[in-house]
Amino acid sequence: MLHPELLNDRQRRNASFALEEAVSLADALPGFEVQGSEIVRISKPQPGHLVGSGKMEELADRLKASIDVYLNSSSGMLISREDRLNTSLTDISDDRSDVLERMSELEERYTKQFTAMDTLVGQLQSTSDFLTQQIDAIKAAANR
Repeated sequence: MLHPELLNDRQRRNASFALEEAVSLADALPGFEVQGSEIVRISKPQPGHLVGSGKMEELADRLKASIDVYLNSSSGMLISREDRLNTSLTDISDDRSDVLERMSELEERYTKQFTAMDTLVGQLQSTSDFLTQQIDAIKAAANR
């Protein structure tokens, strides 16, 4: 593994630390075998300079295969996730319809109960008025 030493860029980390990190990462990747590591001076680094010959195509193929797992139009992870989300949206829509129907039934029941209660209160008020008149009439007759 090669790592460029860029002398004109003061913002970069020390090349030896960066190389050590790159070697550790490459060792951790399956299918990669680090055969050596060295810091070299390259005036204009290109990806092909930093990775062995033919590895760029292999890396591109691996990257494409990894991306296909996510983007495959028939079985990719994104499609599967989209299908699950659509199913969830359908379930939520059905649940919402059920709740709206129950609310409508509850509103209708409460309206009927309120109407019956209002009618009863009106009848009781009429009875109260009648009884008040009768008591007043009895008092008036007793006072004569």
